[in-house]
Amino acid sequence: MKFLKFSAALAVASCLMINSIAQATVKEEHELSGAKPAPAKIVVQKVKPVKKEFWRGMELPANYKQISIFGDAVATKGQAVNL
Repeated sequence: MKFLKFSAALAVASCLMINSIAQATVKEEHELSGAKPAPAKIVVQKVKPVKKEFWRGMELPANYKQISIFGDAVATKGQAVNL
């Protein structure tokens, strides 16, 4: 368990280091070229809440009406009788 925690911490540290190097590289490229970096834009989108639909206590997937079932049956007659 200690190894997994260490591995996770190492992975996070590696990602942070890579991100810092990438940001520094971009900053250096802009300084060398004389270009100013564009300000970051924040885009906010309003998302409609999804109405969940249920059938016999089971939640149906959001796109259940687009799912089709075609093809040969996979279950045997014996499996159907046991069900």
